[in-house]
Amino acid sequence: MTQENVKLTALKEQLTAKVEEQENGLAEAVRKNKALEQEIRQLPGKFVEVSRQNKVLLKQTAGMHYNMGVFYTKQKEYDRAVAEFAKAVEINPDDAYAHFNLGYIYAYLINRGKAMDHFRHFLRLAKGDDPDVNWARKYLLTWETYDGKRPVQ
Repeated sequence: MTQENVKLTALKEQLTAKVEEQENGLAEAVRKNKALEQEIRQLPGKFVEVSRQNKVLLKQTAGMHYNMGVFYTKQKEYDRAVAEFAKAVEINPDDAYAHFNLGYIYAYLINRGKAMDHFRHFLRLAKGDDPDVNWARKYLLTWETYDGKRPVQ
């Protein structure tokens, strides 16, 4: 019986060590789980911030293309200006002045169809008290009358 008692005591010590090891592993797993839960709770806020920063960057990028279009227009490099304004419109389709400038350049390059399309888009986006609204309306009225789409008033 003593031998069996020694065996059981040794087994008990082994099992106690294993239980302690398992408890330590469980405590570590619980700690990691809490840290992960906290990180998961913060993720939506991080996504919102990334989305906000993305919108800011897109707006800045569209502005950069718009400014490059203005620069190329002043340099009379109209093909490059059109490419820059088109990129600004691609990034921000609601940029009224990119549409206006595209319309203006196309009018200068005698591409009335594209000019009229961009002036119409400009008019949908522009504020009513904008002085360029009257210019765009007159351009459209002139060429629609010329093309017979509107009667002379």
